[in-house]
Amino acid sequence: ELDWLQDHIQDLNNSSLSHYWYITQATYQDQTVFLIRNCCPNCDTVLPVINCQGDLLFHLDTERQSQIKNEAIIWKPANFACFE
Repeated sequence: ELDWLQDHIQDLNNSSLSHYWYITQATYQDQTVFLIRNCCPNCDTVLPVINCQGDLLFHLDTERQSQIKNEAIIWKPANFACFE
């Protein structure tokens, strides 16, 4: 339903590493947020935390990790290689 999120999913699907990427929805300080995550074994990744408007709030760090609540996967590719 969120245009920016659908665009991001399309970009991830078109990536050569698409099988490593997934998106989660969670709560941070009483607001819904989205995290663009991956399990890529060869990637050095910074994890963005994005609000419902598509704005980057911050990049996830150890200090804020504990403030992310109720995280659940909302998108993963058909050829998902991470876990299940």
